[in-house]
This record gives sequence, C-alpha cells and structure tokens, in this order.
Amino acid sequence: MNKLFNNHYNLFISISAVTILGIGIWYITLFTGLKTENNKLVKDLKSQKSKSTQAEKTFNDLATVKREWSDYNLDFEEKINRIPDISDQKRMFNVIFDTIKKSEIKVDSWSPSKFPVEEKTIFIPDTNEEIMISKYPIDIQIICTFPDFGILLEKLRSEDIRLSVSNVNIIEKGGTERQTISFIIYTYFQTALTLKVVN
Repeated sequence: MNKLFNNHYNLFISISAVTILGIGIWYITLFTGLKTENNKLVKDLKSQKSKSTQAEKTFNDLATVKREWSDYNLDFEEKINRIPDISDQKRMFNVIFDTIKKSEIKVDSWSPSKFPVEEKTIFIPDTNEEIMISKYPIDIQIICTFPDFGILLEKLRSEDIRLSVSNVNIIEKGGTERQTISFIIYTYFQTALTLKVVN
C-alpha cells in the first residue's frame, strides 16, 4: 500500500511539477512575446500620434497660407482693376491734364509719350488670363508755388487711376513764389492678351 501511495504521491508530484514548469515556460514565453508586441504597438502608436500632430500642424499652416494667398490675391486683383485699359489712354491723359488745369496751375509743356518705357506680362491663375501692363511717361513742366505743387500731387494720388511721379526738377526764380517745376508722371495701362471666356 505504501508503495502504491508513494507511487501515486510521486506521480502526482511529478505531474504537478511538470505541469507547473510547463505553465511557467508557456507563461514566460507568451508574456515575453506579448510584452514585445505591446512595446512595438506603443512605439507605433507614438509614431502615428507624432505623424498625426505633424499632419495637423501642416494642415493648419496650409490653411494660414491659403488665407494669406487669398488676401494677397484680392489685393493684387484690386490693384490690377485700378489699371485702366489701353483704350482709355486718351481719356486718362485728359483727366490728368484737367486736374492740373483745375488746380489753376499754368502748364508750360505737356508731352505724353506715344510709346511705353516698360512692359510686363502678367498671368492671372484664377481666371487663366494673360495681360500686359504698359508704363507710359508724360513729361510735364508747370509754373506754381511749392504748396500748390504739393496739393496737385495729392489730387493726382486721389484719382482712381494708377500713376507715379518721378524726376522732379525745380528751377528757382528769384523774387517770386512761383517756380518752374518739371517732372514725369508715369501712367499704367493694361492690355488683355487672352480672350475672356463668355459663359
């Protein structure tokens, strides 16, 4: 009986030991594999979160750039729209001349150029239009006081046309407030190089 008991007892101990050892090896192997997989998943998750944050930042930056581009584009289009068509050249020259005359300033010489001194072609992506901007000078000589000349420049700037003034030369005359002033007004005109699509 003792032998049987001992055999069963030994057998139970042996089976228990083998079972515990097998479970231990299985647990350690599985746990190590799961831990490795978990670490890999955590690393991948961090990487994806970092990419997601970077993508979100990029999208926010793109939205800012898009807004700025839209603002610049509107400002650019507004400036282009202020430039009259080349067909209005004679009328624009008359507007400038009338502004000077209405300021009660004597015009000594008035010499608009028939040819542009500069031309630039501009492509407008939104409308697929191509336009040429031409710069025409007008050589002018007037007789007036310094304050009257300053007021004249302000009046010219307030006109709804694109122009600039340069090469101001003042010939002083002794004993009088009125001076001979020569200067160049540059006027800008646009010419459409592509036909507008009519819907």
